[in-house]
Amino acid sequence: MKPISKPLGALAAISVAIGMLFAGTGTAFAADGDIALDATNFPDSAFLTCLENPSQSYLTVDKNHDGMLSTEERNNVSTIKCNAGDFESDTLIKSVEGIEYFPNLTQLFVTDNALTSLDFSQNPKLEQVYATNNPLTSIDVTKNPELTGLYLTQNKLTSLDVSNNSKLTDLYVHSNQLTNLDISHNPRLEEVDVGDNALTSLDVSGNTVLTSLNVAGNALSSLDISHNPRLEEVRAEENNLTSLGTGSTTYPSLAKLYGYRNQLSDVDTTRMPNLTELDVAHNQLSSLDLSQNSQLRYVSAGSNALIAAKANENARTVTINGTQFERHYKGTTFDLTSLQSAVPWFDPSQVSNVEGANLEGTSLTGLQGDVDVSYSYAMGGGSTLTAHLRLIGDDVPPAPTYFTVSFDTRGGSSVESQSVESGKTASEPAAPSRDGYTFDGWYTAASGGSRYDFDATPVTGDLALYAHWTEVPPAPSHATVWFDSVGGSSVSSQSVEVGKPVSRPADPSRDGYVFDGWYTERTGGEEYDFSAPVNGNVTLYAHWTRKQAEKGALKRLAGATRYETMGAVVSAGFPGRSEYVVVASGDNFPDALSASSLAGGLKAPIVLTGSGGLNAVARERVRASGASKAVVIGSTVAVSAAAASELRSMGLSVDRIQGSNRYDTNVEVYKAGRRLGVDW
Repeated sequence: MKPISKPLGALAAISVAIGMLFAGTGTAFAADGDIALDATNFPDSAFLTCLENPSQSYLTVDKNHDGMLSTEERNNVSTIKCNAGDFESDTLIKSVEGIEYFPNLTQLFVTDNALTSLDFSQNPKLEQVYATNNPLTSIDVTKNPELTGLYLTQNKLTSLDVSNNSKLTDLYVHSNQLTNLDISHNPRLEEVDVGDNALTSLDVSGNTVLTSLNVAGNALSSLDISHNPRLEEVRAEENNLTSLGTGSTTYPSLAKLYGYRNQLSDVDTTRMPNLTELDVAHNQLSSLDLSQNSQLRYVSAGSNALIAAKANENARTVTINGTQFERHYKGTTFDLTSLQSAVPWFDPSQVSNVEGANLEGTSLTGLQGDVDVSYSYAMGGGSTLTAHLRLIGDDVPPAPTYFTVSFDTRGGSSVESQSVESGKTASEPAAPSRDGYTFDGWYTAASGGSRYDFDATPVTGDLALYAHWTEVPPAPSHATVWFDSVGGSSVSSQSVEVGKPVSRPADPSRDGYVFDGWYTERTGGEEYDFSAPVNGNVTLYAHWTRKQAEKGALKRLAGATRYETMGAVVSAGFPGRSEYVVVASGDNFPDALSASSLAGGLKAPIVLTGSGGLNAVARERVRASGASKAVVIGSTVAVSAAAASELRSMGLSVDRIQGSNRYDTNVEVYKAGRRLGVDW
């Protein structure tokens, strides 16, 4: 934003003779008597050079060139002109220390220097200060009641106190860093330029003689100029203005009004008869009434959703191109008179050149879905507005809304985000990977939160999910290898360094059996390779083959009852441990025969019991077998539910196999054997 320019004009030569008016008064705030024109009293070399060799002779402070400044010489100084370029120096002025020796100073020019602060507390007659384009961060004018002009454009001021400067007429602080400014004590202000600062508000209600106001490039949300009827120029562009208060005030002299790039929904220019320039582009205007502005020569109002505008017949012809104004409709027509709810004076008869629809009377017809329509609106005086409507059909389902589901793997491999339709569920992505960690799932927070349910949670907004991890403990340096001899002689476990093979132990022994080797499973599995490295704890199982009975050998197995005989047979045939035990009725020989076949296939003992529950012998042989799984043959009539319940209480799982009769039971036993891995 350009500052409002104030021509300085020819510098009024305030002669020493005028300064003589103050001579002899005996007033000298800093010192009485002679002082040396040297670095002691004027320590800034550039400032001293300017005082010693001013650009014009009449500005010489040391009139007799004796290197001393008398009281008379100092009191005669009314103007100091030390702008960069006004004097010859290799450096810029950083300080005007010594200025206090000139109590009658009225004008100071120090533009384009390197000043960071100014203190005029010893210069009470100061009227004008020109200090533009310095890095000023502070200035004290509280002791300068005669001040009329303060020109501080392009500095670094964050605050400014002008409450004691009631005679101030010109205030230029464009391009500083001000966040607030109080000018309520300056009723004579005519020109104010506070553009390009950080002001959020500015009260000019007490500045009734204001003619020029620049507040462009701030953060104002409102500006009330209803108390400033003498305004000739207003620059309020590039703020956050939602309103420009003019009230019922007439502005007979206002020629230029700039308010572009704001959020204005209304601009009233009807009481600005001499307006020549208007720029209100990039706002939220829906209408613009320029019918009372006959002197307009420049108008910029583009980038507004204008649907109607008026121009004065005598003003220069203008063309305005609006942006889209949105309205809803139902069916296939839209009545233009409905736009009068937004602009009461909208006149459908001024509409022509319709594109995107048919104009029949006051209605746009032939509409379907969402439609873009443009038309020309006759403003008057040959000026034309090109308006644009965005008509949204309410009978058409709105386009779906999509949200983004992002995945923060928190150190893991990357996972692409998903675009998900509102109300639908996101797809669970493949689990990321991370060295030294296991993936625990996706959660709603990086720490804590709840596990996200991809199947049951609809997406209703943008969503971030976070991977949770569990650190994998370091692999043990040693592993244990246990040897289960499965009824054979005991074999000690071995501790083995991870990655090294375990030593093959001596073969165990078992009466009546031949040792087949060490296997990875109790039944089945693969024979263990003792040359392979051990990577973790492992249990190996001995496999055995029963020896063939010696020719002519005979051993009788018997008991007092069929159940005791069963116990003797099982004890002799299965001295070790087994995964399975087969339980059948001792009173139902067909079931027992079927059970015997299954027991052989499973390499498991068969235990017979009565119908009332497990007898003592059956109970003892079940425990001796060490089995974890029981296969019960027959219905609860053959083997009671109480027997099955007792087996479960002993820690065994129970699988009952039965048919409607002995034949069906035999068939079911066959099927169960196939299911359990028996190769019949």
